[in-house]
Amino acid sequence: MRTAAALLAVLQALAVQGIRIVQGNDDGWAELYARSFEDALRASGHDVYGIDTFGPQLWDGAAPELAVSGPNVGANLWLAVPFSGTVGAAAYAAHTARIPALAFSGADHGRLRWDTYPVPTVSEVYARLAANLTDAVVASGKPYLPDDVFLNVNFPDVDDACPDAASFKWVLSRINPGLFSPKDVEWCGDDRLPTEHHVHDQRGCYISVSIGDAKDKTTVNDVAKQQIVLNKLKM
Repeated sequence: MRTAAALLAVLQALAVQGIRIVQGNDDGWAELYARSFEDALRASGHDVYGIDTFGPQLWDGAAPELAVSGPNVGANLWLAVPFSGTVGAAAYAAHTARIPALAFSGADHGRLRWDTYPVPTVSEVYARLAANLTDAVVASGKPYLPDDVFLNVNFPDVDDACPDAASFKWVLSRINPGLFSPKDVEWCGDDRLPTEHHVHDQRGCYISVSIGDAKDKTTVNDVAKQQIVLNKLKM
């Protein structure tokens, strides 16, 4: 199992420069996962709004610097990816709007209202993890991701074995199998990244971070682009 011992070393405390972020969520603006994530992003100093035409009005015409989607209620892995609104929003941002984008998805505990109290641990943990990765990408500097690239991130469930953000490990992965694809970036002594499904089939607190091609929502089969993403997350 390729766990990321060095990957995302930036998950320690970071002084992150706040940026302009547009956030989308196909479960609706009032879903708790998304609202918790927004709170975490704002706590990191980012300026977050949910509509790409409204944000620039408040930013004096400036465009968003990063797009985030989710966390979705329910995983978005491999065969589900082409039909996912969460992934679709990130792919649209990266390909059409030319904004680097991150898509987040987590376990399905049913829809929760934005004003649910107390906030369930799972929502708080997902928000912290998603904000940590966002902060890592921002801290890596511009351009945040290569052109036409988005990250598809899937969190496992939060339970007694994985109770808090510190329990989780990040794993660089593929969206689809690479049976006939060129070699991937070398990571942990191997030149084939695990699929995100494989990551989620493992016992443990593993988060898959897949490098997606925004043109077709498959894996980026470009070692140079994969290496750029890996370098950013390793810091």
